[in-house]
Amino acid sequence: MDCRITPSPTRNIANIAAMQVDNKVEGRSSLPRIMSNYASSYTKLRHVDEGLKADFIHILFTMPNPFRRAGNPYRRTPEGEPLEGTGFSRTWLRVIVPIIIGIIIISIVAISSVRIVDAGNRGVLVQFGNIDTDVSLDEGLHFVVPFRDNVVQMEVRTQKVVENAASASKDLQDVSTQVALNYHLNLDRAQIVYQRLGFDYGNRVITPAIQESVKQVTARFNAEELITKREIVKNQIEEQIKARLTPYNIIVDAISIRVSILTAI
Repeated sequence: MDCRITPSPTRNIANIAAMQVDNKVEGRSSLPRIMSNYASSYTKLRHVDEGLKADFIHILFTMPNPFRRAGNPYRRTPEGEPLEGTGFSRTWLRVIVPIIIGIIIISIVAISSVRIVDAGNRGVLVQFGNIDTDVSLDEGLHFVVPFRDNVVQMEVRTQKVVENAASASKDLQDVSTQVALNYHLNLDRAQIVYQRLGFDYGNRVITPAIQESVKQVTARFNAEELITKREIVKNQIEEQIKARLTPYNIIVDAISIRVSILTAI
C-alpha cells in the first residue's frame, strides 16, 4: 500500500493566507499565484483519495475467502481447518446425481423388458394391442421390447366344467342330464383363443356346446333307451361336444354324464 504523507487542506489554506499577507506588505498583487498554489494542493489531495480508494478495492477483492471450498469437499474455518460433516461438494453432486438417474432409468427399462410366464400357462404376445398369432410363449422368462410389448397369460391346465341340461327324449319324456367335462386349451393355439374368445370362452362356447349336444343326442332315444344304452348316449354326446369345441382350439379330455328321467315311463 502506498502511504504518502499529504499536507492537510487546513494547513494549505493557512500558508496561502500568510503568503497573501506578505504580498500585501510588499505591495505586490499575487492573487494568480495564490490560486495556482491552491489548485495544485487540491489536485494532489484528490489523487491521494483516489489512490486510497483503489487500494481498498484491491484489498477487498483479492483477500482470500476463509470459508471458500478450494480443492476439497469440506468447508474451512477462518484458521484454514476443514469443517467436518458438511457433505459432498457440488462437483461430487454433479457426478452422483446423473449416475443415480441413469441407474433408475436402466432399472425401469430392464424391468419393462422382462416377462415371466407362470407354470401351466401360455403367454400371448400383445404389441400395442395387436396380438401376435404366430407364436405362444412357453413357461419361463422372456425378453420383450419395453413399453411396446405386453404378455397376457392363458391357462392351459386341464379344467373342469359341470353343466345341467334339460331336454326331451324321443318319446317326449322330460330328461335332465348332468355333464361333467374336462378340457384344456390347445397349447400352440392359446393366442388364437385369446384373440377370438378372450378369457370368457367357457360361457361363450363350452356351455352352449354342452347344451346343444345333449338336446341333439337325447332326442334320438326314448326314455328307456337313455337308461339301458347309457354308454352309447355318452359317446354320442362326447362326439358332439368335441366336434363343436375343436374349431375353437378347445380339446376335450374326458366326459361323464348322468341321465335322469323326470316323467314316468
